[in-house]
Amino acid sequence: MKHLTPEQKKKARRRDRLRAKYRITPEQYEAWAILQDGRCAICRQLPPVTPQRTVLVVDHCHTTGKPRGLLCYRCNASLGMVGESLNVLRNMVRYLEVHGK
Repeated sequence: MKHLTPEQKKKARRRDRLRAKYRITPEQYEAWAILQDGRCAICRQLPPVTPQRTVLVVDHCHTTGKPRGLLCYRCNASLGMVGESLNVLRNMVRYLEVHGK
C-alpha cells in the first residue's frame, strides 16, 4: 500500500468531505470559487487568512442538502444564527434602516 504524504492525506480528506457532505468535487469547488472571484457570495469580501480558515465554506440548504454558494465563515454562521429565516433577515434590515449602524 502506498504511503501518502501529509499534504496528500489532507487533499484526500477534503475530497472525501466535499463528496460526502455536499456531493461536489474539489474541481467543482474551485470552479465555483473562480466564478465568485474568490469572494464570499454574500459580503463579496475575500476570506480572512487565519491558521484555522483560509477558504470559503460551502453553503447548502439544510432541507435539501443542495449547495448554494461559497461563503466566508462569518456570513455562513450568520445565516445559521438566524435559522435561514427570510423574515428575521428582513426585520434585521428594517431595524438597521430605522436605527442606523
